[in-house]
Amino acid sequence: MLTNTSFRTLRKVKQQGVLNEFSTVIIKDKQNQKLVLKRYIGKKVLLFKLLTREARVLRWLNKNALSKNLSDIHIPQLISEYRTKTEITILRQYIKGKTLRCFDIKTQLEIFLRCDTYFKNIPISRTADIKHIIVTKNQLYILFCFIFYYLRVLVKRNVINYQLFRLSIKFFLLSLGSILSPTHYSLTHGDLSLDNIIYDSRQKKITIIDFSDVAVAEKETDLVIFSEYNHQLYSLKRFLSFIKSEITTPNSRKAFVKLAIFYLFQTLSSEDKQSYFYQNAVKYTDTLLYKIIPLIQTK
Repeated sequence: MLTNTSFRTLRKVKQQGVLNEFSTVIIKDKQNQKLVLKRYIGKKVLLFKLLTREARVLRWLNKNALSKNLSDIHIPQLISEYRTKTEITILRQYIKGKTLRCFDIKTQLEIFLRCDTYFKNIPISRTADIKHIIVTKNQLYILFCFIFYYLRVLVKRNVINYQLFRLSIKFFLLSLGSILSPTHYSLTHGDLSLDNIIYDSRQKKITIIDFSDVAVAEKETDLVIFSEYNHQLYSLKRFLSFIKSEITTPNSRKAFVKLAIFYLFQTLSSEDKQSYFYQNAVKYTDTLLYKIIPLIQTK
């Protein structure tokens, strides 16, 4: 059992909700070794499931050998996991280095693509051991969730503006068309942001963290989410060139657009209007409709 007397707290990384409900802290054990502790205390089923998923996925990834071609990518070691009916605590290895956000644009994009490739290279057949705790986001899942997100956006905004209406029509047309096209699935991180990739530039070591959103989904998923989160960080020309270079087949272009619309509506439906993520999604709406989709359609 993990007890507070076993460790010395160094720094609180983040905290959500009321005190001690959900927190992430950096600690030192009795051997003076740094560790990362995540704890949730409460009765919110979703948060409990997210931490449980992260622990199980970490344990599974620790047991599976890395690809020989991606040996510079690492996964933190899960040290221990403790659960009761109202509490879950996971303890994992502390990773030295800086988040990818601290590096130049070229380094960010190159390392992101290596991490994206890491997940795509994991055969779906090997995920059977964690299939019961991760979501499989197939075509029907995406379609039904989108309808739910669309209705929530309608309630939140009282009206669907012209841009969102056009995007929703595009989504439904692409969804109907994809039923007849082959769909390529892979293990996806689900939140492969600049803050969830740690890079040690001295040792050239890349480490991926935060596995609570891991799912089996269409292989373009992590690229889509990365693009929405980070489109404002790069010049429009660089951003569009990056996307264009990564989606090279007709089916991957259609899948990218469909998923981009899906995750845009997910953000608009779930985030508070004043939040950074909501405001970022509002700006992404025009970029997606007037820049990305025309670029892809003319390829």
